[in-house]
Amino acid sequence: MRWEVFMGTRKRRRFTEAFKQEVVRLCLRHDRSIGQVARELDLTESALRKWVKQYEIDHGPNPTGALTTEEKTELRTLRREVRVLREEREILKKRRPSSPRKTREICVDSRGEGHARRAASVPRAGSDAERVLRLDAPAAEPAGAG
Repeated sequence: MRWEVFMGTRKRRRFTEAFKQEVVRLCLRHDRSIGQVARELDLTESALRKWVKQYEIDHGPNPTGALTTEEKTELRTLRREVRVLREEREILKKRRPSSPRKTREICVDSRGEGHARRAASVPRAGSDAERVLRLDAPAAEPAGAG
């Protein structure tokens, strides 16, 4: 046995899809077991079993409901997009005020001093003096009243 390989940490290896398909084809010929193929190619048996299982899911009838490789890729992409969108939403939540602004303008009109309920109720004016003059002017009565 090759104990020296397993004693130290082994770097993670990446294999191309073409290599995986060729190895799976060797396993499915049924002249050698998965364990024998794994030893001959210096692969882990668990990884090879996973490749064979995924091949069977992708290329055979799938009554178990397991995800195909395409579905797994799509799911991974969608989860990544959801994560990014949630992060963006959280950033936007932090930027906007959590409650309506508490600041209110004090206006003076013919009925006395009070608080304006909405900033939109105060007409736009160029300066503070014009704003006070507009608010102090009597409101026009609707036609036909009085």
